[in-house]
Amino acid sequence: MKKIKFYFFCILSIAVISITSASSADAFQGNTHKFIAKQAISISSSRYLPLTTSEYGKIVDWSEKADYYNYTNNNCYHPYTIKLNNEWGWCYEGFVAARDHFWNADTKAGLFGFWTAKDKAKDFYKHMNDSYAEGKYSQAFELLGATIHLVSDMGSPAHVHNDDHSFEDFLESYVEENERWSSPNGDIPQYPTLESYMYNLNQRASWFPSNGLTGLGLVDQGVEGNDLDEYGLRHSEWDLGPHYSVNDLFPDIYAPVRMSIADVVIPLTIKHAAGVLSLAFNDFYAIDKIKYQSKSLAPNIGEPVYDIHKWDGYWVQNYIDASGNESITIYNPNKDRVYWVHGQIWSTVYRDMGPQSRLGLPTSNEYLPNNQDNVRQDFEHGFITRSYDSDPWQAYYYLGK
Repeated sequence: MKKIKFYFFCILSIAVISITSASSADAFQGNTHKFIAKQAISISSSRYLPLTTSEYGKIVDWSEKADYYNYTNNNCYHPYTIKLNNEWGWCYEGFVAARDHFWNADTKAGLFGFWTAKDKAKDFYKHMNDSYAEGKYSQAFELLGATIHLVSDMGSPAHVHNDDHSFEDFLESYVEENERWSSPNGDIPQYPTLESYMYNLNQRASWFPSNGLTGLGLVDQGVEGNDLDEYGLRHSEWDLGPHYSVNDLFPDIYAPVRMSIADVVIPLTIKHAAGVLSLAFNDFYAIDKIKYQSKSLAPNIGEPVYDIHKWDGYWVQNYIDASGNESITIYNPNKDRVYWVHGQIWSTVYRDMGPQSRLGLPTSNEYLPNNQDNVRQDFEHGFITRSYDSDPWQAYYYLGK
């Protein structure tokens, strides 16, 4: 058993040395990550309240610190790091933290078999929302900054090719020395999830070469197999410029090549980072809505059963009152309101259906229609009530829905 452990330690040490041997393993280096974060914040948009100075600072600072810190529970790889006693928190790992900052979306692989940047970012993002819902706001904004770091890494060709660039990456060093990019306001891509932002930026950056690998563009007037998206399609908008080779990056005489590539990937990276910021701010906004409006819907709503969480993609809070009756409050982003679903409407119909069902999200609380005896609640594509002949509670759908 000791031999097995020692063998594993040797393998891990080799991987660690490979990552830590050169400071260039982090995409764009620290100053550029901060630059991208500041630019992204300036064009992000949401119904969230303006950032405080502290919140702004934590996003920007942790967009850099993520290259050295990992958010984990007693799973630090750095030999000089104190363990975290199974509690989630930041763990200093030095450049080893960069092991999870790569993602070849076509092969679905990370660097050296470690986590992909996509999976790491999703983990950060989940803990970010959990922290915010628990009122740990400082931690939430730190995790948001770390998430933006991983999104920004998807704008680096080396990080989407799983090119460990154990010596200085020419494109990244060029970007570090030139902070002259911005993205126009109002031109932020709109995707529904963090993963979709990372995937689309990843695929665009993969068009270009890095130190060890060529880009995934046109070769010999054909299309390489890896240049297809997850649906087997190749999108014309991914033709973002000439298909440079690896050799084009190296000689100083080809510095204009690096500039041409950076002129594409940096504005794209800023836009996608801004989109993820807007996504996060809207999540914070929804959490605040549920947190501060739920109690006002009914004085006897009871106590929360779980923390605020997502159910079928929407923010909710479950409750149970003194009599043991369950209910739920749910935020409808289309109405920008929180609604309460309870009683027979909840327990016999909507609990088993969910907001992604044919019925959709609630658009009203329970009410008594004019000249009717049966309580009713409206939803996006219908309503729930009892029929006049006293049948059980059931959903009724609008025509065409």
